[in-house]
Amino acid sequence: MVSPSSVASRPFGSTGTTSFALFLLTTCVTPFLFVGSHGPSLRAEFGWSLSSVGLSISVFFLVSAVSAIPAGMLVERFGVSATARIAVTGSALVLLSVALLPGNAPWWALTLLLGAAGVFLALGQTTSSALLAYGVRPVRQGVAFGIRQVAIPFATLIAGGTVVFVDRGSWRAAFVLGVLPGAVMLAYLQCRRDRLPSGDPDARAGREHRSPARVAGLRVLGLAAAAAGSAGAAIGAFYVEALRATGFTAAQAGAWLIVGSVVGILARPAWGLLADRLTDHARLLAWLMGLGALGVVALGVQTSTPVLAVGTMLAFACGWGWTGTLNLVAVRSSPTAPAAASGLVSTGNFVGSAIGPVVFAALASRHSYRVAWLACGVLLGVGVVLAGVSRRMLRAVGSPEPAPTHPPDPRVECRPEGADMTWSIWLEHLRTGQVRYLSAGGVRTRCLEAGDENAPAVVFLHGTGGHAEAFVRNLEPFAEAGYRAVAIDMLGHGLTDKPTGCGYDLDDYARHLLALMDQLGPRPVHLVGESLGGGVAMRAAILAPHRVATVVTVVGGGLGPVPATPEEERGWSRMLELSEKAYDAMDHAAWTARMQWLVHDPADMPDEMIRTRMVIYDNPRMREAAADIYRGVANMVYRKRPGMLLPGDLRSFPVPVFYYWTDHNPTTPARVAAAAHELTPVSEYDVLDGCGHWPQFEKPDAFNARVLRFLRGHPADGAAPVTQASGAASC
Repeated sequence: MVSPSSVASRPFGSTGTTSFALFLLTTCVTPFLFVGSHGPSLRAEFGWSLSSVGLSISVFFLVSAVSAIPAGMLVERFGVSATARIAVTGSALVLLSVALLPGNAPWWALTLLLGAAGVFLALGQTTSSALLAYGVRPVRQGVAFGIRQVAIPFATLIAGGTVVFVDRGSWRAAFVLGVLPGAVMLAYLQCRRDRLPSGDPDARAGREHRSPARVAGLRVLGLAAAAAGSAGAAIGAFYVEALRATGFTAAQAGAWLIVGSVVGILARPAWGLLADRLTDHARLLAWLMGLGALGVVALGVQTSTPVLAVGTMLAFACGWGWTGTLNLVAVRSSPTAPAAASGLVSTGNFVGSAIGPVVFAALASRHSYRVAWLACGVLLGVGVVLAGVSRRMLRAVGSPEPAPTHPPDPRVECRPEGADMTWSIWLEHLRTGQVRYLSAGGVRTRCLEAGDENAPAVVFLHGTGGHAEAFVRNLEPFAEAGYRAVAIDMLGHGLTDKPTGCGYDLDDYARHLLALMDQLGPRPVHLVGESLGGGVAMRAAILAPHRVATVVTVVGGGLGPVPATPEEERGWSRMLELSEKAYDAMDHAAWTARMQWLVHDPADMPDEMIRTRMVIYDNPRMREAAADIYRGVANMVYRKRPGMLLPGDLRSFPVPVFYYWTDHNPTTPARVAAAAHELTPVSEYDVLDGCGHWPQFEKPDAFNARVLRFLRGHPADGAAPVTQASGAASC
């Protein structure tokens, strides 16, 4: 796979990387588009038939399909710098070779050259996918892939321009001119080769991160691409022909083609922008294919001009504009080997592009264009179904990297950013605790645990982007007080699995939590949630009240009884900004700013905790999941997505709640907790002075005593009240 050390770097910045990927793919699709655009001149000079030129173009796509998977492996092994040079050089040589063909060249010479160009297209496609996966921030990858997919219409414009501005007898000059962009790119690559991610010479590296289940999910996604790609290729190839057959003049059909092309060009980055605001990209892919199916069916029925307009826009924007989202789903499903994943699904897309026009032409000639368009609708519908199946398969796989089978050894030094450190925070606060992994609904979940397994359980839930170490100052005091204290890495956080396509809303977290609680036994559990964890705890109590004894929400999120103020939204925005900078830069200063935001007094945030957070985030899968996690929080805060706890939820809340706030919380103000307390039937409310967003860590003694007092007053059903154990903090 591409060297992990280069993953965090961005060779040209997000904009430069996206532009580079666009021009790389444009260069690689130029050979077949030039052949198509200058086809009449080629046939006139060489005496080739139309079918022989069409066969050569089909071979181009078939070879691309066969080459896509090996090309992805080559990118993972040798890196994008080497493979980009090969793809650009090869594509330029194909153009030059066509320009130099002798006048008596047979048609199969063109077929061989376009077959070679198909190899270079597969290499360019997978190289650009890897470059975007590694070189663009996860929160911008959707629009980056959308812009890259403008390559085909962009190259079509270039090819069309050479037809207009080059005389009929000078088609060879047009092909020579087509070499110039490739030459410029080669010079640019030579100057910037040291800034591109390198490869991994270990051929096993990429395979270690592609489990059979993940590969199976990607293969189904490739089948979806093949079905939908057949329809998409037919749209581009036969739209004008179909309109001409229904009575439109050439000028009218051309005008409608321009409308559709412009809509298609604008739609691809637009879908990318939408994908960057969503977390379930596979669902977006299915929706686009489904809307595209409606579009091509409208082209088939074509009862009026408005129907034609709607059909044209849906067909070009959705039925042919989903490819960027497809590649985004692929690389997100396998972040440690994005080129290989892209190659796997591109195989299906290339196969569809090769056979789609042939099948469409056969149906149109034997039956009618209406039948052919309806068949395209069926193919896109099949793509919707297969995309849904693939989504479920990939979500079930979870994180590509295996979770550790043991906790970090306190005696082993970790040196992020080259600085010495030891896990002293574990030594100091987990004297008798243990670390283990439990399966919660198929999600491998890390737990820090202390206390008797037969004692009433208290499960601690951290905040957005956090991990179980947030409660290292609370676990043993609760264990000494007679409880089984368990702090977990929530869904997608810390060292817990990170399922692909997860929406990371309150319901997702709550369902994962309830599955974990099933592993702790049948007795109702006390839930203590900080920030996001507070909202998750309350949501779990609503979904399964018989499983929850009490909820302690500590500066908790998800409360919606009072509209958010500008000050509150600024606090959340500041948290999101600091978080993005931290996992983007991965340096100590950025993480220090992010972690000190949690506490009122910066001195209360020890360097061990900062470096613990850095170690956890020092892998690409965690940083990619973080982008989805923070997007989910933004949806909850700013868009009030389902799962927010509204007044009606609080008035009928099924278990006792303790709203525990601070006087310097930078996000949700205490007035929101006070309002929620007034609405909740059985609840308590208190404010801990001198604390920010992490009171359990800033003032652990006061925090532990107050929460224990609440728990003792509300024992789990069927359990005797827990008495204060020797050595426990007193109230």
